[in-house]
Amino acid sequence: MSSRKRRVALCLTSLVFLFNLHGGQALAGTPDDAVFATAVSTELERALASRNLPGIRALLEPVTLDAFYRERGYQPAWSTAQGIHPNTQRWLAILDDGGQRRVRDAVPHRDAIDRLLTASEPREFAVLDLLLSDTFLHYVRVNAQPLFNPAALHDEWYLPHPFIDAAQVLQSALQSGAFAAAIAALEPPHDGYRRLRERLADYLDIQARGGWAPFRTHGPRLEPGVQDDEIAVLRELLTVTGDLPDSAPGSTLYDAALEQAVRRFQRRHGLLVDGIVGKATRAALAVPVERRIEQLRINLERWRWLPRDFGERYITVNSAGFDLQAHEGDSDPLTMRVIVGKTDRETPVFMANMRYLVVNPYWQVPDKIAKRDLIPEILRDQDYFARQGIRVLTGWGPDAVEVDATQIGWQDYLGDGEYLPFRLRQDPGPRNSLGRVKFMMPNLHSVYLHDTPARHLFDRPVRAFSSGCIRVEKPLALAEYALNGDRQARQSLAQLLVSGETGTLSLPEPVPVYLLYHTAWVDKEGVLHFRADIYGRDTRLRAALPALAPAHTAARSAEKAPQTSAVSLAQEP
Repeated sequence: MSSRKRRVALCLTSLVFLFNLHGGQALAGTPDDAVFATAVSTELERALASRNLPGIRALLEPVTLDAFYRERGYQPAWSTAQGIHPNTQRWLAILDDGGQRRVRDAVPHRDAIDRLLTASEPREFAVLDLLLSDTFLHYVRVNAQPLFNPAALHDEWYLPHPFIDAAQVLQSALQSGAFAAAIAALEPPHDGYRRLRERLADYLDIQARGGWAPFRTHGPRLEPGVQDDEIAVLRELLTVTGDLPDSAPGSTLYDAALEQAVRRFQRRHGLLVDGIVGKATRAALAVPVERRIEQLRINLERWRWLPRDFGERYITVNSAGFDLQAHEGDSDPLTMRVIVGKTDRETPVFMANMRYLVVNPYWQVPDKIAKRDLIPEILRDQDYFARQGIRVLTGWGPDAVEVDATQIGWQDYLGDGEYLPFRLRQDPGPRNSLGRVKFMMPNLHSVYLHDTPARHLFDRPVRAFSSGCIRVEKPLALAEYALNGDRQARQSLAQLLVSGETGTLSLPEPVPVYLLYHTAWVDKEGVLHFRADIYGRDTRLRAALPALAPAHTAARSAEKAPQTSAVSLAQEP
């Protein structure tokens, strides 16, 4: 008999046993039952107060357990005067069917629960109750709830994360008995989250089979026509990752099929797609499967930080992927490349509503950008402002007047702490840094989307060149999407573009814009993508998880489960 069948049989046997508790007098309302129920409640309160369970590992969610049972008046949740409640069997069935999620690693009390299913004493019933509740609350925290507030880790994270009241979820599940539905409702409902979990399961299987062969970060340039012993290793690696479906095992020739496989690999990793194994491609090939599993789990954790509902029409920008997607229902009618903030001027994570467009905008240069970027230019070339159409005004008020840029001692205003008594404004036109359209989404960060005259930068694989705002590849297509079929507004847009005049167009309805950060995702075609951690946010999350989730570390250590990394404590499939 399988362990699962034995466990179910044990549950059923325990139910029969407990229905005949106290010589067959375990009937609701009898004096013995009332005394026994009171004794269980007393033991529950005592165990929670002392948190001392001899022979049992420490509780993982003691604070939430205290609140949960205090709210219940310390009445047991998983048993009645008649014995163990059927909810116990329902919940254990979910845990036992959790193999594909690898939940077992996150349920360190499982063996103790098995032993206590034949409980007969109030103390045993109380401990069993605590352990069952603890497993549920821990399951919720590990598989659905954010492990911590992301804003506490990332200075540039301003998106509120969802809060899950695990105790309330447990209470509702106990009342309804619908544990599977309660658990399913907790996880992010997005297809992107589901697809990433599925691919994590694939990579865990790859790891179980030994991963892929190590690849050197330094070595000769590999390209079509080259013969080299390392090419056999390259073939094996790309076969395991699925980039080379038809391999010639052991071949040391770089043929056309291998070139296409390298191109697929490069495309999935955001590299220059040239079919040549150079320095950057070598670095990506050298990443072991354990590190990729960490990356997948880190990004699954980020999904838990995101809103459960983005809306019907919305825009997402992935700073790490340098791309933008416009969404409408289940479709993505528009995608494009974007340019994001430099590594020392990160694009933050937040949501704001796009409300209007500015066509042929002026660029009111922020003081920080003026000091860091523009003043050094005019110090090198006094005609720089004139060529770029940048005017210097005496202030921000309506009475501000233009002054001659060549007559100002700009070197006095270079320091970040120096007060700049001038306003720099760039006229609309072909050199304007905002291009033809600016997409306004009022927010505290002064970040918005806009066109750019520097079109050549979109051809770079890594596009972190801005001061935090998002430069978009297809501004007119994005404007059409934002205007959402408003015929009059679209006509006005066309007229302004032709005339060159500056104008503002209100959107028929606000469009939510989410600026996000994903270094791993699966697209709708099922292709798994990885990107470099340009802002170091993966690194900080990887370092923080062990310290911020000690219960996870203890759980895996006690179960002696295979441990690939600290981030694996997130316990996805």
